[in-house]
Amino acid sequence: MTTTEQPGDCPLVLYNPFTRRRELFRSRVPGEVKLFTCGPSVYRRPHLGNYRTFLYEDVLQRYLEYRGYRVKRVIVVTDVEDKAIEEAVALGHTVQELTDKNVDFFRKECERLGIELPDVMPRASTSVDVAAELIGKLLERGVAYRHNGDVFYDPLKYPGFGQLFGLDMSDWPTERRRFSQDTYEGNRWNRGDFILWHARKPGDHVFWETPLGTGRPSWNVQDPAMCVQQLGYEIDIHCGGIDNLYRHHDYNRAVIEGITGREFCHYWLHGEHVIVDGAKMSKSKGNVLYLEQMAERGISAREVRFLLIYGYYRDKLNITDDLIDERVAKIRALRSNVALLLGERNEPAANGTGAAAGAVGVDTAAPGTAGPGTAGPGAANAPGAATPAVGGRSNAQRISALIDEIPLLFETAMNNDLHVADAVNAVATALNELRAAGEDHALPPAQAARLRATLTAIDSVLQCIFV
Repeated sequence: MTTTEQPGDCPLVLYNPFTRRRELFRSRVPGEVKLFTCGPSVYRRPHLGNYRTFLYEDVLQRYLEYRGYRVKRVIVVTDVEDKAIEEAVALGHTVQELTDKNVDFFRKECERLGIELPDVMPRASTSVDVAAELIGKLLERGVAYRHNGDVFYDPLKYPGFGQLFGLDMSDWPTERRRFSQDTYEGNRWNRGDFILWHARKPGDHVFWETPLGTGRPSWNVQDPAMCVQQLGYEIDIHCGGIDNLYRHHDYNRAVIEGITGREFCHYWLHGEHVIVDGAKMSKSKGNVLYLEQMAERGISAREVRFLLIYGYYRDKLNITDDLIDERVAKIRALRSNVALLLGERNEPAANGTGAAAGAVGVDTAAPGTAGPGTAGPGAANAPGAATPAVGGRSNAQRISALIDEIPLLFETAMNNDLHVADAVNAVATALNELRAAGEDHALPPAQAARLRATLTAIDSVLQCIFV
């Protein structure tokens, strides 16, 4: 069918762990979105598991822009935390030397992967004054307290604590328990008070002079400080990896809402982990994957992007050799179909193989993908020649209708909580049908121009087709 629907007409639905259901997305200010995304913890260079998170966040930003929103996105760099300090000491570097090197890695690899970075990426080390100010306000409100120079947050003083995760606070211990590390291994809840400020200890080399005293902000207050510095106290969407659902994002909420008493953010998105051959990616297992390992297999960075975004961000991604081969073949076939339809590659020989020989594989079969029918090559099949009627309308009409449908097919899937696999499959099926309708020839110039414009808009989100 022909549709007059424009980007943004169909509602965008996002799964919101805060409410445990899918919700229509509505920004605070119509047409504008404030988007906060956790960035790299740069004590080590990012791996493919990290990049899957940054990529679903990039797809979100690009799709919001596709729908017509003006997006102000903040990606933060956590460059002052326990792990960075310990790693720098182990390597004999300063923290800045270590983190600068890894930030440089991150920027260069984001460019290769098609991740759009904001002009300014705030760093925890450049927002210490804001962090100290937030902690001071929490002390004034009695939500935080000092202990031996450190400052801790008391979750029992904030009525909304743990709501994002769904904690039952009724049996939270009332006796004082303090957790003084920035992070703790594993998906666990530290049932006690979390640290906001590390007072300077003997042997510390990373510290600042602030109204709170000499020391450094904890990881738990760094993201809120950078968010307030760049976006203010109220935002629309907060993103990160699924591990942030344990402690970190509830801590972020607690810090800001403990100051304002108002909702900091309503929509929270969490991307699932990448595993390798069924096992968690870890340095000890030797299964950590980096971009250069994909390049050694002849896989480009944009094909890695497709490998990581194709699917559903809330599902675990189990990377295996077969999966890599399958997804790389899928994007290469899709590009090949696009090139044929736009007249940018040779048409297949008239040997009876038909459109199905080069059709893009999709997860489910769809009508129209089996080939061009029984009509053989000849004058009637020449580009621009009259085409026979199919289903009561000419192939030219069918081609025009298919091109009109592609944006709606793409948007319908993307509006379903950013389901990239469904979106790509819908586009791939339509391209197969276009090949069948055009009997394996390039589209006439006017239709090719329309298809190019349609796919260019879609690729402003996917960043995998025209590269």
